[in-house]
Amino acid sequence: KQCFLCTSFCHVLAACPQLSGPEKANLRSWRQAVKAAERLSHESSPRTPVAATATQLHKAIAASDDTTTKAMLILAWTTSGRLGDVAQLAASDVEIADDGKMRVLFRKSKTARAKGGAHTVHTTLPKAWSKQLRTFLAGKSGDLFPKTSATVPKATEAIKQVDESLEARSLRRGSLQTLAQAGATHEELMTFSGHKNVNTLLRYLGWGWTTGPKEAGAAAKATALAPTTTSARRRVVA
Repeated sequence: KQCFLCTSFCHVLAACPQLSGPEKANLRSWRQAVKAAERLSHESSPRTPVAATATQLHKAIAASDDTTTKAMLILAWTTSGRLGDVAQLAASDVEIADDGKMRVLFRKSKTARAKGGAHTVHTTLPKAWSKQLRTFLAGKSGDLFPKTSATVPKATEAIKQVDESLEARSLRRGSLQTLAQAGATHEELMTFSGHKNVNTLLRYLGWGWTTGPKEAGAAAKATALAPTTTSARRRVVA
C-alpha cells in the first residue's frame, strides 16, 4: 500500500507546473526508485508463516481446557478467518443449523473494511465442533469474546503448544491450504478468504505454489512436452 501511495504521489507531483528542470529530473529518479522497489517486492519471497494442519488444530482444541479458546480456534479454522477478526464477532454474527452448516458474518474484519461492507462465510462444522460451539453460544448476547488483550494470545499459545513454529497467522494460511488441497477452486477459496484479487490469494497461499484441479489438469497435459523415445519414433516411422 505504501508503494502504491508513493507512486500516486509521484504522478501528482509530476503534473505540477512549478516543477521543471532539476526538480523534474529528481522526480523521475524518485519515481524510478519507487517502481524498482515495487518490482522487487513482487519478485521477493516474504517471510511466510508455517501453515497449520487439520491434525495440529484438532490436537490444540483437544488439549485446551478453556472453552473460549476452543471456540475461537474452531471459528478461525472453519472460516479461514484471522484470529483478530474472530475476536470481534458478536453472538448474533454466528448462526449454526441443525445439520452443522454455519454462517458467520464478519462486520469488523480487515476484509470487511477493505470491501466497504460485511463479509459472510458459509461453512460446515463436524458434529463434535457443532455441539461445542452451540454450547458456547448458548445464552450469549453482545460480544462473543471478552474484550481483553489476552484472548488472541491464548488461542495462539494453544497452537504453539502443539508446534512451536506455529503462530496466529498459521491458522488462516493452513485452513486455506487445506481447502485448496481438497480441490476447492480459486473462486471458492476467495469466498472464505475475502480476497478480491486471485493473485493476492495465490501469494497468501504460497506465492503461486498451489495445485488445484486446473493446475493438475495442465500438468497432466504437459506430458506431451516430453521427448519421444527412440522406439516410439521407430513405430511412428514404420
